[in-house]
Amino acid sequence: MADYQDYMQKLPPKKRERVSFVNTLEDGNGQHAIVVEMWVTGNTSWHYALIYDKDNKRIKVVKYGYSRTMS
Repeated sequence: MADYQDYMQKLPPKKRERVSFVNTLEDGNGQHAIVVEMWVTGNTSWHYALIYDKDNKRIKVVKYGYSRTMS
């Protein structure tokens, strides 16, 4: 959690205030990820996955899942 919180604190303030969804995933082998949804505009968002190895070291950040909701 400390690495995730540090990652979030290093984001520009505009991005930090637009985080709306955080989830954790684990693969059963000790690797895990924290998934974050960040809103770009009022109806558009990206998902980011912070991926960690079994020693809790972040090994990758993946940006994916662009979505737009209808308003």
